[in-house]
Amino acid sequence: MGRTYTQAHRVLDYINDFGSISRAEAMNDLGIANLPAVIEDLRHRHGYNIVTKEIKAKNRYGEPITYARYSFGKDDNDGTFGYKV
Repeated sequence: MGRTYTQAHRVLDYINDFGSISRAEAMNDLGIANLPAVIEDLRHRHGYNIVTKEIKAKNRYGEPITYARYSFGKDDNDGTFGYKV
């Protein structure tokens, strides 16, 4: 029997492939509706060093918005990034 490919696995693979992920990308590309919960689980339950960067942009109506973009932070112990294969 094979290993289950979880939402956490999908997020880790996405960040590894594209460098970062936003909530909209998680929903559109991965079908994950609650990305902050998956990120929280990866940080606290699995020990991944994932950093949050606030991005300021404008929505389709030209109004200012702020959204979160998540990426791997540098690991102080071994100089690698949060994703360990």
